[in-house]
Amino acid sequence: MSAADVHGASVYYDDTLGWTVNVKVSRAAVDRLAAHVNRQAAIIVNDRVVSAPVVNPGITGTTVTISPLATRQQAIKLATEILGRAPAHVDAAQLTLSTSVELPGTTFAAGTDVSATLVIDNETASAMTLETGPCRAKWALSLTNPSVPLSVLFPTDCAVAHTMLEPGANRFPVTITTKYTTCSSAGTISAANEVPCLSDGSIPPLPPGDYHVVLTTDPQGVLPALPTVTVHVTAGPPAPSAGALTLQTGTRSIKLLVPAGWKFTGQDAGGSGSGSTWTNPRDPNEKIDAGTGVEVGSWWQTDGVAGSIHLPAGFLPAGAHIQRANNTTFLYQYTAANGNVVDGVWIAELDHGQPSDFVSAEVQLPAALHSTATTIINRFISDRNALRPNP
Repeated sequence: MSAADVHGASVYYDDTLGWTVNVKVSRAAVDRLAAHVNRQAAIIVNDRVVSAPVVNPGITGTTVTISPLATRQQAIKLATEILGRAPAHVDAAQLTLSTSVELPGTTFAAGTDVSATLVIDNETASAMTLETGPCRAKWALSLTNPSVPLSVLFPTDCAVAHTMLEPGANRFPVTITTKYTTCSSAGTISAANEVPCLSDGSIPPLPPGDYHVVLTTDPQGVLPALPTVTVHVTAGPPAPSAGALTLQTGTRSIKLLVPAGWKFTGQDAGGSGSGSTWTNPRDPNEKIDAGTGVEVGSWWQTDGVAGSIHLPAGFLPAGAHIQRANNTTFLYQYTAANGNVVDGVWIAELDHGQPSDFVSAEVQLPAALHSTATTIINRFISDRNALRPNP
């Protein structure tokens, strides 16, 4: 069947068939199709096959229905290709979102982070807000298979800035890790799916094998599931290590996990601020810094909004990547002049809802030791949260 046989095309939604394209064709085309029941019929436009549906029995009129099509956008695309212009009618029923993921490949080394893109396709003609409740939706892309159960933990904070989806494809950067989500210290494993931490306290890599990429959301179901996406994880190189980590105490009793043998220096001028530094004696570019301070006016309600908290101006260099974990906690990362990666956290500490002080910690290590930096920062956050009974 060629373009000369096509007199029109429209897009409809059918409760049984899903998204369909109804093509108005010539009587001669119908007669030709009726002679090929249960066989594929090619629809050729500009010498290119744009569709090859199976001809079902019962064709009597001059409207041919092509179905099922997965999404409204796919149906519109097919109708446009067949007709050579936009279809005269597009059903407004069952307008939905669809999701997909863009990956830099399909094979990844265990223990690495993969930069992916979550694509949310808004199949309406207007911009829309994803959320229906007061809090911004959260999502994660994870790897799972029968031997590695899905495990996703979302922060409990409520960000009020909603997600605006423009018509068509909306792209969001997401990191997929080829490591386990969590690990347990020696002697504390309590569930069959828990794995022990590595000797330096870091999270171990996933075992080699095939995995499905799964989209998880909070609230559950705010986005449709991804189509099936399979990737292969290969054995990675032996993980570099900064050495065994031990919990050490710095100035003003601040505590951090520190590689054994690192040299400590402390600063405390007796005012509101203090500093603690641990340095690798074999490489002074590798270090851990922690600090305390007050300077409430630099971070409390600086935008005039009651109860708002922001990082102090000039605290981080230009170009630093900042992620707000919750109302009081900011994670950040940037590359130091020596090429090492700096991972850090800044935490505002409140007392019954009022500003008290702040603490910060940052780890400067080669990029290959990112998992060690993450372990140190996560433990620091956990310990500080435990010390704040009345936030």
